[in-house]
Amino acid sequence: MKKCKRCGNQLAESRTGKFYCRPCNNRAQHERKKRPGYKDRERIQRIKHDYGISLGEYHILLQYCFGCSICHTLDNLVIDHDHKTNKVRGILCHSCNKGLGSFEDSTDRLAAAKDYLLHPPAEIL
Repeated sequence: MKKCKRCGNQLAESRTGKFYCRPCNNRAQHERKKRPGYKDRERIQRIKHDYGISLGEYHILLQYCFGCSICHTLDNLVIDHDHKTNKVRGILCHSCNKGLGSFEDSTDRLAAAKDYLLHPPAEIL
């Protein structure tokens, strides 16, 4: 039987090819997540995987947009992309990005919503 490289406990037969027992493995993962820069590395990998842009391109985009491109807030910024083409469009706050998603990126629906806000039907009352 194999032994855990950390604590020396025997590993279960089903853990063939593993080097650590479950408690030691869990502890190691927890320690890794506490290391400085772990969240940054995780975010960089996610940006590259999800949007196909590098960290440098992301920073250029942040500098160019300087906050949400719609409401100009600096809080809760996210990358906005076209779901059909998967191309990055810019940086938006979470609320504006969610709003565009609610209108399914339809310019006709957004125009109708603008008209509704400018001239609500209850105005005639």
